[in-house]
Amino acid sequence: MMRSFSFVGILVALGIAFSASAALKDAAPEKIAVAEPKVHNAVPATEVSAISDYIESKLNARFQLFSRAALNEMLKEDAFNQSGMVLDSGVQNQLAQQSVDLLLVYSVTKSGANYVVSMRVIDRATGAVRPGMTATFSAADLPHVYARIDAALDRMGLLENPAESVKRVAILPTQGNGSSERIVEGFGTKLATKLQQSALFEIVTRNDLGGVALENQLLTSSTIDPNDLHKISELRAADYLVVTSIPDYSIREISTQTAIAGVTTARYMMSARVEYRIVEVKTGRIIAQGNGHLQLRNTDIPADIRRDWAPHDYNDAFCEYAARWTIKKILDTLDPLVVAAVDGNTLYLSRSSGVFVGETYRVCDGGGKAVAHPKTGRALGQTLGQEIAHCKVSEILDLMAIAQLTAPAAGEIKVGAVCRPDQIADPVAEGNFLNDPSGSVPNYPAAQ
Repeated sequence: MMRSFSFVGILVALGIAFSASAALKDAAPEKIAVAEPKVHNAVPATEVSAISDYIESKLNARFQLFSRAALNEMLKEDAFNQSGMVLDSGVQNQLAQQSVDLLLVYSVTKSGANYVVSMRVIDRATGAVRPGMTATFSAADLPHVYARIDAALDRMGLLENPAESVKRVAILPTQGNGSSERIVEGFGTKLATKLQQSALFEIVTRNDLGGVALENQLLTSSTIDPNDLHKISELRAADYLVVTSIPDYSIREISTQTAIAGVTTARYMMSARVEYRIVEVKTGRIIAQGNGHLQLRNTDIPADIRRDWAPHDYNDAFCEYAARWTIKKILDTLDPLVVAAVDGNTLYLSRSSGVFVGETYRVCDGGGKAVAHPKTGRALGQTLGQEIAHCKVSEILDLMAIAQLTAPAAGEIKVGAVCRPDQIADPVAEGNFLNDPSGSVPNYPAAQ
């Protein structure tokens, strides 16, 4: 009798559970409205409208959308000021009459070519921002704004099908160890900017990540205690920590020559050793490290561009060169390049950042598994898998690169196949970091 009663009890419990689940599934979705953004620095109206449309298209799968036109008309009467973090009672009542549960408010600023977007979601019932539903990011252009919107909405829990969580990266100030302060700061600024512009990561805001003692430890220690990292509040939210150093830098004259007109010109060589480490914050494990001795001659830069340059202009060009070399190393570790689509002899690669026209890659089927030292746990690299093709980058798009096969593939190239830089095409030796991803001349600094 007891056994029968238990069985009936289980059936009843399951029935209740299924009923509750069905009720939740059938419950009406929350209604959300997207307010007209607060715009700074004359962002074109067409771009503002496109951004709002894009946000609404991403929210539409999970929420019931309230008409933006109706919202604007309604809020106009209450003189809504979206710069605040709370709603006044008049706006709350207006939203309640239309059964609007959430209000997404955002602002967009344009500084040069860069966009800065700030978003927050206000709960109509409380009149305050819902916990965890705020985001601020920057992007290099409009396509990257869309990519960062996806990441921000995902992080705030607003997407129907959450994407893979965006990696959060903290960057320590570059150490100089004797190098000029201008070089160290210039390199560090360019590195952080390029990493942020890639739209692949969220850069953790930091004021002071522990000072020189921690920086020295992170650059020299073979093992790192994660507890030391977690003591720093900014790092608790980061997935990875990037540590860089330029132990030495020099710019020297290597030759002079006198032209027929009697004008004497000089040739300069800029050189430095750049070191980097990538640390997994959760475990304190060093997942990648390396260094490169980088050299740049003034003759590598077109003569018409450098005609009136002073030494500091060459320093700035070298910072650009070194930052592009380093960002490629970081991206190859944190976001390995893979095949995203195949169309005959054309391959579409998974990112554009850190990829340059003319580079060649080996396409490997499988592989990509991390290999660590069996005793120390130090990252040694990744397995390569079977090499099935070679390709050469022909074009850089906003968010991906296009490459062409250089010979017939030895097997089927599948989406997800790993692409690794070809050993015979060293991008440092070939000088490809001096080229803009589009293949055009980079924007070197103007002489001052």
